[in-house]
Amino acid sequence: GRFTTGVAWERMETKRLAFSRWLAEFRLPARSHFEFERMYTIRIRAPRARVFEELGRFGEPDRPYLHPRWVQIRRVQGAPNQPGCTIQYSVVIPRLSFRLALEHVVPAQLAVYRVQNGFARGGVLIFEIEWTGPDACDLSIYVAFNFRRGRRTRSRPVWWLLRHLFPAFVHDVIWNHSLCQLKDHAEARHHADGISLSSPHPEAPAA
Repeated sequence: GRFTTGVAWERMETKRLAFSRWLAEFRLPARSHFEFERMYTIRIRAPRARVFEELGRFGEPDRPYLHPRWVQIRRVQGAPNQPGCTIQYSVVIPRLSFRLALEHVVPAQLAVYRVQNGFARGGVLIFEIEWTGPDACDLSIYVAFNFRRGRRTRSRPVWWLLRHLFPAFVHDVIWNHSLCQLKDHAEARHHADGISLSSPHPEAPAA
């Protein structure tokens, strides 16, 4: 299915304050904003632990969501949902490839990834799962970074061009679709688990 994942600007501001610990190294001047900042939220009728388990498949080849064309996403180091887990984004254009490292985890609640290299070095990708009721939660994804500037005179125009031509709408489309896929899969698995637990066990055959 297709579900709305956009959030109000006021909620973005609130979450920016909540995530200030991981945004502190940007050292933004007062009233400044990130060059790229997005947040998406979707309600999922499944427990937080189930959703967190699905997020652990972020870098696995068998994940049922996030399959953008021309980008290969793979875990290259560490264990899923554990600090040190490293995800490689391999893009057709090598300059656009980068790695994310999981630096902070609160099981079933929070996962904070830091961009280690590439054009978004130092940026963050944060997954937050908020309890909304029995067997229901809100999954939010927060992304923020500033574009690399380049240290050499020859490379600066390249990064300037990327900063102004970066297709932000593609990021929105990919994550909107991926969140819908994750929601469908998590809810289906939770529903299947409920049926399995409530189904009567078959009687043993008579001797």
